[in-house]
Amino acid sequence: MGIPDDPAALLDDARLSLLEAAEHPYGSIRRRCAHHHAATQASDVLARPESTADQRDQAARYLHQALATGPEQDEAAGGDPR
Repeated sequence: MGIPDDPAALLDDARLSLLEAAEHPYGSIRRRCAHHHAATQASDVLARPESTADQRDQAARYLHQALATGPEQDEAAGGDPR
């Protein structure tokens, strides 16, 4: 798979990263990386002028989810901060 370079592909990549994050234990580096990647991809969609309003709405939801379930929340839930 190549590097996603359009809003639809970026959204799909963000969605897959959120799903991947859920498969890893709280506080794990893999979980943290997956959340970070999802947030980055969603932010990219928000910043692109060619993104539609619907794509921006979805990207905002993914970004919120990635930030709301990211490493800081893992630590608050008792996960390993590493």
